[in-house]
Amino acid sequence: MTLKELDERSVLTAIEHRKKGRESKDPSMKRLLTTVVTICCLFPLAAQAQWGDLKLKFVLDGKPSAAAPIAVTKDPQFCGKHGLKDESVVIDAKTGAISNVVVFMYLTSTAKKPKVHPDYSKVDGTEASLKNQNCRYQPRILTMMTSQTLLAANPDPVGHNTKIDTFDPANPAQNFNLPAGAEVKHKFNVEERLPIPVSCSIHPWMKAYILIKDNPYMGVSDANGEVTIKNVPEGSWRFRIWQETAGYISDAKSSVKLSKGRFDITIKSGMNDLGTFKVSADEFK
Repeated sequence: MTLKELDERSVLTAIEHRKKGRESKDPSMKRLLTTVVTICCLFPLAAQAQWGDLKLKFVLDGKPSAAAPIAVTKDPQFCGKHGLKDESVVIDAKTGAISNVVVFMYLTSTAKKPKVHPDYSKVDGTEASLKNQNCRYQPRILTMMTSQTLLAANPDPVGHNTKIDTFDPANPAQNFNLPAGAEVKHKFNVEERLPIPVSCSIHPWMKAYILIKDNPYMGVSDANGEVTIKNVPEGSWRFRIWQETAGYISDAKSSVKLSKGRFDITIKSGMNDLGTFKVSADEFK
């Protein structure tokens, strides 16, 4: 029996009897009230049991190479003082942790759409910020939903442009001119299958990527190589791993089978920790 199937008038009558200190002598009324109390108590637990978190960690299986310094060929008086380095592969020299690895739910055109946890409704209508800051993009990898608006901003004292190349023709390519202190807002029409490249023609070393999806189940590894995707609906799902230099990551020692960066997992309530993915150094050559 569900809450919708209960007779509302009978429920209210039973509750009123309880409030007035009178127990109903009707056995069916007692059974009905017991059912109502049981469902009300169990409903929050059922709601909590519908979601799980997915956690992964990425480390290099090998010795990391030092990041090469950037040759600053434009606006050296400003850009040259920030010690810019190549960020196409970011690996911690001590721990081997790999930053900026993207993990996202992989859905075919015929796949069922995931339910979205109510907490993610707070994201709808918000702005996802991509800054031209200190002659580099911040963040390097931006994830956002189609329900959000991109805010491209330039807090630098020098001019930049934000050139966005897309895969889906429903999202026309963009090239925003951003003088010092300027910003622009842009709405994407549809999701993209992969992170789309962003660049600055004025400062050719500046690069970033934006992953745009209809659902929130995506994340980017942090400085510790860790990524957690929260409140994934329970059930069997397929995810994909991508990194800007390696592309699809498949050459890694892990607890799951990888194929073209894809892996399958059955999400259960609570934390679903897949442990450490030891990524071969060959992936970044």
